[in-house]
Amino acid sequence: LKSKDITVLLIIKLEVLGYHGLYEKDQIYFETFFKKCELIGIDSLIIETAINLRQFKSMSLGDAIIAATAKEHSLTIVTANTKDFKHIENLEIINPIAV
Repeated sequence: LKSKDITVLLIIKLEVLGYHGLYEKDQIYFETFFKKCELIGIDSLIIETAINLRQFKSMSLGDAIIAATAKEHSLTIVTANTKDFKHIENLEIINPIAV
């Protein structure tokens, strides 16, 4: 990741920094990390794509927003949770733990 430009959804920042069990050292690390990333919010196109994804197959709101954002911005999703995204066509997913 250090050699790549990284784009992060604002909802991911919310999930990570909003975690109630986050240790202070981890909070500092992630705050520094997010400052180095391009941050993307949610717009109406992402909402429409997320709606379509959820109508096709049951999935969490967060996963639908993540997938919709990746599709609309031609981004790769980097997650260990690949099973929740495998059913989505034309979506590149990388499991960093499996690499």
